[in-house]
Amino acid sequence: MRLLDLFSGAGGAAVGYHRAGFDEIVGVDHRPQPRYPFRFVQADALEFCKSFGAGFDVIHASPPCQAYSRARLIHGVGNHQNNLPSTRRALQKTGRPWVIENVPGAPMRADLELCGTSFGLKLARHRLFELSTPPIAVTLLPPCRHRAKGSRQRGEIVSVFGHGGDVYNGVATWREAMGIDWMTRDELSQAIPPAYCEFIGKELIAAIEHADARGRAYSSRSRTLDISSFPDPETSYDPSTDVLGGNASSGCLLPSMSAVTGASSHQSARRLNALD
Repeated sequence: MRLLDLFSGAGGAAVGYHRAGFDEIVGVDHRPQPRYPFRFVQADALEFCKSFGAGFDVIHASPPCQAYSRARLIHGVGNHQNNLPSTRRALQKTGRPWVIENVPGAPMRADLELCGTSFGLKLARHRLFELSTPPIAVTLLPPCRHRAKGSRQRGEIVSVFGHGGDVYNGVATWREAMGIDWMTRDELSQAIPPAYCEFIGKELIAAIEHADARGRAYSSRSRTLDISSFPDPETSYDPSTDVLGGNASSGCLLPSMSAVTGASSHQSARRLNALD
């Protein structure tokens, strides 16, 4: 199944969806993401969604969250645009199932609120998820378990945010807590733990397969998706810096989806085997 990962960052959500069963993933971000482990386009996420979003089975979007983050409330840093309304409108226009992720406090419908400790991670990191067709038939998760007295002081629970402040324990600790071993510190601070989107992705796939079985034809398999017409960005980057072996598009101009379905998908799968 095809997944479009908007505002992709370095690929935490994408890896989760891949583990859930999505085998064709395209990430889009306005900044270079040399460690993104799937096909990547450096472009405006909402413009890309407008042009190509309808060709995917599911669209995930994580618009910038600085306007709502707890760190901004504490430090009072900068003015940040609210991108949630424009993101939601763009997703709704595609007619495809979608997921929006953001931080607690964001002005969105919280169909799900997930925490790392619910998945056995030593991570206190709540994230909200709004779904196109709530409520999704999710399996009940155990509650988060990071509120035990003294758990942070004993090092049992880790928080990942910003530059870590006075509680930063090193990138190795953050990687272990997040279940991510390929990102830098700054990338980790913006990432979604893969376990969150693996959980959501499995439920989405089950829902799509159920709809297909009932003749609603949600799946995109019968449609051709060619994103080669998307314009080249003004800036590019050197994929040789990718520690996973280079993501698939140095110029960020992708060939037709038939190429993504072929060698690129298998290369991504091989790279991800090292992460599982």
